[in-house]
Amino acid sequence: MGADVAITYASRPEGGEKNAKELAEKYGTKIKAYKLDIGSYESVQKLVADVIKDFGKIDAFIANAGRTADSGMSPLALLLPNLCYPSPQCSS
Repeated sequence: MGADVAITYASRPEGGEKNAKELAEKYGTKIKAYKLDIGSYESVQKLVADVIKDFGKIDAFIANAGRTADSGMSPLALLLPNLCYPSPQCSS
């Protein structure tokens, strides 16, 4: 048992697809790689729409992009306001 996972890549689709394939084989879950430009709101909107289309829903997300680490809230947080993401408002 495990979680279905959507992962993203910025510029190397081969790496994203390879990671998705290896993780899916190792854990036996659905894992898919998506291209994402975290600096583009339109790209983030497309990612959210594509993930919901492919997985049916988004239960949680983890923002792990260095580009947003010191530049404020991730655009994903704006599109998915009801999810808990790494922030002071979230508690374990």
